[in-house]
Amino acid sequence: MFEIEIKHVLKSFDNKKVLKDINFSVKEGEMITLLGPSGCGKSTTLKIIAGLLMPEQGDVLFNGRSVLNIPVAKRGAVIVFQEYLLFPHMTVEDNIGFGLKMAKMPKNKRAERVKKMLQLVQLEACSKKLPDELSGGQKQRVAIARALAIEPQVLLLDEPFSNLDIRLRETMRSFICELQKKLKITTILVTHDKEEALMVSDRIAVMLDGEIAQYSVPMELYETPISPRVADFLGEKNYICGNIDNGVFYCCFGKYKVHTNKQEEVKAMIKPEDVEMMPLDHKRAIQGRVKQKRYTGDRMHYIIISKEMEIKCITTLKSVFEIGEEVSLDILWDKVVFYQKNK
Repeated sequence: MFEIEIKHVLKSFDNKKVLKDINFSVKEGEMITLLGPSGCGKSTTLKIIAGLLMPEQGDVLFNGRSVLNIPVAKRGAVIVFQEYLLFPHMTVEDNIGFGLKMAKMPKNKRAERVKKMLQLVQLEACSKKLPDELSGGQKQRVAIARALAIEPQVLLLDEPFSNLDIRLRETMRSFICELQKKLKITTILVTHDKEEALMVSDRIAVMLDGEIAQYSVPMELYETPISPRVADFLGEKNYICGNIDNGVFYCCFGKYKVHTNKQEEVKAMIKPEDVEMMPLDHKRAIQGRVKQKRYTGDRMHYIIISKEMEIKCITTLKSVFEIGEEVSLDILWDKVVFYQKNK
């Protein structure tokens, strides 16, 4: 059993607060992601957990015990950075075995562990190569194998795929997920890539301006973001202001039965993929004109002008509409999230 708890952690650099009362926990064998833009405090949080930085206030608990006074090498946590940090003059097997050598593990046991790690990351054929002879993905696997060789209880990954091209990034993502589930190792990943976080995580902590804005399972986070700030970070959204009364939402486009009985001024958050677009039908309440369209492979992104508002819409390629064309829109009201108007 290995659980992590971060309690009321604060950290500043040059009198600027980088972390503001950070609180979250990680269950045994769970893979969670710290997701946020550059400068939000993700990597700082990871380094505090690893022991590379000390918080000004707060605590880091491993299995209920504080580790703040425990040296980095004895915490049972290991961190893998986006830079591979391999020793250029050492072979793959020597790089993997370096931590074991520093721990004074006997040579025969060390060789056995290195062999096991090479098999685990599927690099047996590269054991005698130097880092310069490897691809980016292979270098990243060596860095991960070196981290896992010392059998840590916590694996910390600081944007490990950022230096890889798109195809290799996807391959490494799948590889890490499979490896993490196989080893059942408690893992924290730092990334600014929303798609990556949604694909690999058991839970996601969205970090904005040094705070955790929401901590949820991927589907809950994407479908029901807790605030417009979180919603906007996860992608473009539509907002329509209006009032709710007795389960009916009244706005400039008409009135619609909705799934909440709030009685207040609200703004409705509507994801572009929850707006259905169709040829002009004068019976439809929402009519507009195509202002812009962008082709992205399997999707078309539109901006529709209706009642002097811009409505974003994402559709499949079954029907394609032209700029200037008049269209009708349907909103999937059961998927709309309502926020207080002043939020």
